[in-house]
Amino acid sequence: MRKLGKNFIAAVIFWAVSASPLYAATYKIANVLTPTHPYNVSLQKFAEDIKAESSGRIQFEILHSGVLGGDVEQLTQVIAGSLDSVVMGGVSVFQNFNKKSGVEELPFLFKDLETARQAYDGEFGQKINEEIIVPLGLVPLGYMENGLRHFTNSKRPIVKPADMKGIKFRSGVSPIRIEMFRLLDAQAVSMAFPELFTGLQQGTVDGQENPLAIIYSSKFYEVQKYLSMSGHIYNSGPIIFNKKIWEAMPGEDQELIRKHMNAAIAYGRQLNSQADKELYDKLTAAGMQINEIDRAAFLQIVQPIYKNGEKQFGAELMRAALKYAK
Repeated sequence: MRKLGKNFIAAVIFWAVSASPLYAATYKIANVLTPTHPYNVSLQKFAEDIKAESSGRIQFEILHSGVLGGDVEQLTQVIAGSLDSVVMGGVSVFQNFNKKSGVEELPFLFKDLETARQAYDGEFGQKINEEIIVPLGLVPLGYMENGLRHFTNSKRPIVKPADMKGIKFRSGVSPIRIEMFRLLDAQAVSMAFPELFTGLQQGTVDGQENPLAIIYSSKFYEVQKYLSMSGHIYNSGPIIFNKKIWEAMPGEDQELIRKHMNAAIAYGRQLNSQADKELYDKLTAAGMQINEIDRAAFLQIVQPIYKNGEKQFGAELMRAALKYAK
């Protein structure tokens, strides 16, 4: 009986230790992009590095390619707690929950990638965290990079605003982006990202707008002829965690996750910068016709969006955004 009692106590201790987050924890982090996109390349490195430093105690399963649905579906799952974490396709995904998140959609807000990165790592990103992300019961872990968006279509090169007329563009669920297309006399069609390639292939839409990394990794060059380097919108990649799940883990685990996620953000941005330089040539070789646009002419057309900015997004958020505008 004494031996049995010791075995029973040992079993209880083993069960308690095994069940503790200090022993092992596996989290799921999702996104809608392909395995070759910088999101997932950097997330894979993040998962490997944190597993190695924690001796296998902390592990992350990466669910890519929209296997859990589009951005909105994944965000909803994280808010509900059925999914631990997600890297979203942009702050604008929050618009179903907070209209202020449309501030990221201000056309031609940032002149280049470096300026945008400074904004999201600085006051602009902090204001987004405070006013949009945290109130939803979420923990922000930083901003990966979706990048500058460019127009592609199957109809004609887009150089001046008049070239946009009548082209059907897939648009995310973003009122401000839909307004941009309206001002430019184009048609905005709502469509989930996982359905986009087929939509372009079948002619449901004529065009789309995404960063070069997505255009290439999603093979849009197979169904789009023209690429116009508009850089009209910068989309970040907000990394969010369910607050209850986050707060249930030990502080040292939180610190380790933040440490390696910061490294993954820097690595992903490095990959994105490198890719932008290489993808121009690759997309040309794939048969796309690439051109620059008259940026000043486009910016003039979309000025009504800026004039309504403070009313739509609030004075503080608009001020933080315009602080980095060039």
